[in-house]
Amino acid sequence: MEYRDPKYWWVGVTTNYLANNYANISTITRTESFVLDPETGQRFPDATDENVQALLEQKPLDNFYLLNLVGGKSWLKNGKYLGIFASVNNVFDTTFRTGGYEQSRNGNFGQLRQDNLSGTPSFAPKYWYGYGRTFF
Repeated sequence: MEYRDPKYWWVGVTTNYLANNYANISTITRTESFVLDPETGQRFPDATDENVQALLEQKPLDNFYLLNLVGGKSWLKNGKYLGIFASVNNVFDTTFRTGGYEQSRNGNFGQLRQDNLSGTPSFAPKYWYGYGRTFF
C-alpha cells in the first residue's frame, strides 16, 4: 500500500508472509540402507516403520509475517531535483527461520536414534535465519 502526496512526499507499507515451509530433507536417511546395521547387514531390530517414521518426521518452520515501511520527500528548485527516502524492513524485529537442512552425518537408524536420545543432538537440522530490523 502506498500514498503519494501532491507536495512530493510519499509513504508505503508492505508485508511478507511465509507459511508451510520445511527444511530440506537428508536423502540418505530416506533410503533402504538407513535401516540396515552396517555391522550385521541386517535391519536394526527396533527400526520398525513406526519408529523410523517418528525419527524422520519433519518439523515445519514457524509461519511468520514481516512489516516494512518506506517513505520519502523530493524537492524541485531552480531546475534541480533533490530527493531523500528512508526504509525500515522487519519493523517488529521478528526472529524467523527462512530454511535449512537435515544433516546426513548420522547415515543410519542406530546413529541417528542414539544422537537424538542425548536430548541435545550433535547433528540436529541446521537453519538459516533472516535479518532482524534493518534500515537505510
